[in-house]
Formats: sequence, C-alpha cells, structure tokens
Amino acid sequence: MAERRMISKVISISEKVNSLSLFGRLLYTWMIPHADDFGRLPGSPAKVRALVVPMADETVKDVEQALADMHERGLIIWYEVDGEKFIQITNFESHQQGLHKRTPSKYPSPPNSCHEFSDQIANSSSLSASETDIEELVCRALEANAFIQGDRIVRVDRQVRVQNSYIDIVATGERERYIFEIKRQRISNASLDQIIKYRQLLDVSAKCVLIGYGLSANFEAQRASDEMINVVVYDDQLRTKQITLNDVNCREITLNTELEGNKNRTENETATAAAHAREQEQPEQESFPAAYRRVYRRDLTPFQAEQLGTYIDQDGFEEAVINRAIERAALAGGGIKLILHILNDYAAAGAKTLEGAIAFDAEHEARRQRGDPRTTRQSRTFDILNQLEKEFEAYDTG
Repeated sequence: MAERRMISKVISISEKVNSLSLFGRLLYTWMIPHADDFGRLPGSPAKVRALVVPMADETVKDVEQALADMHERGLIIWYEVDGEKFIQITNFESHQQGLHKRTPSKYPSPPNSCHEFSDQIANSSSLSASETDIEELVCRALEANAFIQGDRIVRVDRQVRVQNSYIDIVATGERERYIFEIKRQRISNASLDQIIKYRQLLDVSAKCVLIGYGLSANFEAQRASDEMINVVVYDDQLRTKQITLNDVNCREITLNTELEGNKNRTENETATAAAHAREQEQPEQESFPAAYRRVYRRDLTPFQAEQLGTYIDQDGFEEAVINRAIERAALAGGGIKLILHILNDYAAAGAKTLEGAIAFDAEHEARRQRGDPRTTRQSRTFDILNQLEKEFEAYDTG
C-alpha cells in the first residue's frame, strides 16, 4: 500500500506550471495525487477527465489541449504503448513527498524515445540561443527583407496583443500580412492550434509561419498543410529549413551570425543599463511585454503577462505606466513581484496615467530626501521583495 503523500509547495512558483492556462494548472496539480507511485496514470483525455476533473465544465477536447501544453513544456511525457495513451509526470518525486516504499506500477514506462524527447525539452542544452534571441533574429531578417521572398516587408511588430494573447511577430508586407510563432522546443500540435487561434483573432487573411527546433513525433503535418500553416525548423547552428510551405516563400538562412557580441552581457547589466537609458520617457507605442524584454532580456511568462494586463483591462492603467513600473523595478534590482508592488502603490494613489505616475514618483523622492518614515518603510518593502524573489528563484523547479 502506498504511503500518504503531499504535494510539494514549490510547485506553486514553477514557471513552467504557471505558463499553463488556468485550467491547465488545475488539471496538472490535480493529476499528481491520482498518479501511481511512479507518477503514471492513464493518458486518454476522456479517462483523464473522468478520473481527475469529473465535475468540471471543460470538455474532453479542453483536457486534450491542456495535456498537449503540459507535454510541450516537458511537465509530462504523453506517450502511447500498444495503441493506448499514458501519462508520465516528469520530476514526480519533486512534487510529492513520502515516496519511500513504492507499489510496482501497472502502467508501462515511456519508450526510450519519449525519455529523450522529454530530456531535450527540459534541458535544451544543445542550443545556446534563447527563444527571445531567435525571435529577435527572425525580426532582423524580416526587417532586412532576407527571409520572405517576393514581398517587401515594411513593418515588423513584436508581442502584438490581441485580447489576452500575445503574438510573437506580426510582419506587414506590401502585399500580405504575416503571423510568426517562434518555439524554442519542437513544434507540437498545440503550437499548431495556437497559431490558428491567433489568425482567427487578428486577421483571417494573414499568412502563418511556425518556426521551431524540429517537429514533435506526433505532429500533424497534413493538418498544417490543410490549414495553410507554413512550417520552418532550425538546427543547433540556427540554420533554417523549409518543412511545409503553402502560401509563403521563406528563404533558408542561417541566423546565428547575428548572435556574436551578445554572449558576454549579463541580465543584470543589461537591465540596469536599459532602465537608466530610458528612465525619462517610454516610447509611446511600446507594449509592456516588449518593455519587459528590453529591460530584462527575457520574456514574461503568460501568467505574468496576464497579471500585468489586468492593470490595463480592469483597472484602467495606461500601458506606459506599466512600462514605467518595469523600469523602476529593474533600477531597484527587483523583478515581477516588485513591479506588482509599484503598480499597487500607483493604484492606491490613483496614479493610472503616465503623468500621475511621474508625479507620484516625484513626491516619493521628495519624501525620501526629507527622511519621511513612509519612504523608509517602502524601501524596506522593496528590499524584502527582492530577497523573497531571490529565494523563490533558488527553489524554482521550473
């Protein structure tokens, strides 16, 4: 008989888990106590729904999408043996305590190829470039008209917000509009669903291009072709290769020549330099995901983007105020928690416009120079938040 187990608290601060949808997060955490002592359980979406979330409003299709997202992020291995689906929760021991005596699993272990795929997603050590690097290089190639043949690109936008989603790249040519979704891992069917959704939200006539580090084993190439989704993959040296091209003629190019000169800059140095350089004024059209990337040299997770977007959608903040909070937090050496703290200060003072935020900061600085106790308390709060973030990062299993 298996011993009583408890889900580890560190799961709540895992970036991989928090990058899932709200339902995906719930399903993932609820699957854990239903798994056997080796982290395995049936993998049929219908069975998972019946076993884990029998009272949920979500459909079997919703469960299938959530499982695909987990597999893509390396949180689970979703595999098939003799025509039957199974799930292996990766790093299972990290999320459950008390696994001293295990009952042998009645489910087959994942095939070796699945282990290799999961390890590749989790470690991705063979490729030095980050997803942000690759996105930036694709943008440069588009701006130089070195990627798409036959249509001159006149505008390139990154992290374009449509409802609650962010499209990696939207390029506008003289004749067509293009949507690009960049993946650091292999392109999955979930990625295919994602870019189709983006096209529906933004522009049904836009041409779609998926770019990733190869294809997942079960990628539906025929569906990609039927949906007119163009697929381009790159290798360890960032050499691109056409896989499925329907209505876009992409050149096969090498992106990695653009990476030289960027390898020795640390994140903190970049964040501080960028924040100092742009302290006075934000670009009027800059989105807050772009501002965060510019300052911190990494992307917001979907969960973090949703948190910051709430200040605009629900609280009525100007986007420039979010950008200002990002730069103030970077100057103080903090991260997302400090950004949220600054925004909450703005909200409490009713400073929802850029002018209001600047006035609030000026008053805060004046109080600091006068030695006002309120400013001292706020500084201590900044220090505490920064320390907490460092401790969370040390324990983050994502």
